[in-house]
Formats: sequence, C-alpha cells, structure tokens
Amino acid sequence: MSTETTSQFSDDSKAPLEISAKDIADQLLNQGFQQLEKYDFEAALKSGQAALAIYRDISDYLGEACALNNIGNLSHYQAVQFYSEEIFQEFEIKAKETTKSNLEKTVNSEPNWFIPGLQGHILIYGEVPDGNQPIQPPPTDPPSVKYVAARLLEQSRKHYEKKEFQAASQFCQEALTIYQEIGDRLWEACALNNLGSIYHSQAEAFYSQAMNICPKDAPAGAEESKRNLEESVQSPPGWFIPSTDTIKGTRIKMSRGPRPFKKPNTDPPSHTPVGQNNKSINL
Repeated sequence: MSTETTSQFSDDSKAPLEISAKDIADQLLNQGFQQLEKYDFEAALKSGQAALAIYRDISDYLGEACALNNIGNLSHYQAVQFYSEEIFQEFEIKAKETTKSNLEKTVNSEPNWFIPGLQGHILIYGEVPDGNQPIQPPPTDPPSVKYVAARLLEQSRKHYEKKEFQAASQFCQEALTIYQEIGDRLWEACALNNLGSIYHSQAEAFYSQAMNICPKDAPAGAEESKRNLEESVQSPPGWFIPSTDTIKGTRIKMSRGPRPFKKPNTDPPSHTPVGQNNKSINL
C-alpha cells in the first residue's frame, strides 16, 4: 500500500470518495470484532491481519498494537474451545482437573501439557521423573500406531517450547487425527488439551508484543493488553481500537465470552508479529 487514501464509489453519484487508510483499518478492526462475536474466527483473522498491514504501512503504532491485541483474542478464544472439550468428562479425574486448571490460569501463565506414559497413563510434562524426559511407549517393528502418535506429540511439544506454534499445531493435529481414527478417546482428549495450550501460549505472545509496541503517549493500549494477559483464559478478552483520542483509545467489552465447541478448528494464525525494536515471534 503506497498511499494513505483509497478511492471508493458511492451507489448514488458514482463519484470517487477518498477514505483514509487509517479509517479503513479502524473499520476492519470493528468488523473483526463483530465476526469474532459470531465465532467466525477465519473471517475475524483476515480482518485483523488486513488492519495490521495498513497500520504498519502508515506507521500507526497504536493501531498496530490494537490489531496485535485483537489477533491475540482469536488465539485466546481458541484455547478455551479446545480446553472445554466435553470428552474430558468421560475419563480420569487427573486429565479432567488438569485441563480445568488450564482454563482457570491467567493467559501469561504456563499451561499444562500432556504426554503419553506407559500403558496409556497420562503424564504432565514438567512433573515427569528422570530429568523431565517423557516416557514413551516402547517401539515395535513396525512401529505401532500409538507409538507414532506419541512421537508426533513429542515433536509438537518441542516446537511449542521454541514458540514455533504453527509447526506445533501441525504435529499435534496429526496426532489427534490418529487417536480419532483408532478410537482412542482418552488420548484424543489429551491432544485437544495440548492444542489448547498452543493457542494459550500464542495468545500470550500476541498480547505481549502489543503491549511492548504501544506508544508511550497512548498508555491505554498497553493497559488493555496487560489486562488480557492477567485475566484467566476463560474470561472474555478486551477488544481494543484506536479512537480519535489516541491517548485513551476505545475498549470494547465482549458481549459474550468464549464458548466450547467439539470440532477442532484450523491451525493457529501464522502471522509473525514484528514490533518496534523488538525481536520477532515465530507464530
């Protein structure tokens, strides 16, 4: 985008109307908010990314911070959906309670990640003996389907720890597909929990980036992202848009909170936010 205005034609006069790039970006953020309230994540992400590109092109750092915050809201909502899977009601207390604790944690906290133990038992990464190394099912020749799925989850975790969320999601989705195909309902639930953890951490990355890039003369934007970071995952996040008063900005409270749904959605947003004088985050 090389200019700060774009031409549109009215239905009545067919005369070109000059609309500033900032106005269009602001409209896109409002549109994304409406789409998110309808749980149309794909459309909301496109609106948010389009707004983000415009703000960056015109060096509107408050707008950029707002767009990053709002894209973070998409991951925030996705985390709740995967954590809230009803499948956990069918299985052992440890799995159900651990996923519930992920819902109750703040966005800037570290979520629990499930790893396969021997004989199908659930283990939580970080609580495993012997140097916190996962206990994998013994390999066979040819490898069993469950062993392949366990290896996929391990690959997912390694990418997750490097904040390579797109790759982490891909491996975890592959493991999830295997568990669904073989009817392993317990590990299907565990893979869903881990997808929730990927989105959980990705939301934190977006919010942190938004908070860091927000201009000092517009503290409301940074405060909004900080508020989202410190709220529990199951709380409705705050959507933020630049207003004519760039010192205050405008906070839009979500009318509805995140809701659970049973079917896994698409991969997390692949956009890599790059902040002002900040290192990029591989998302």
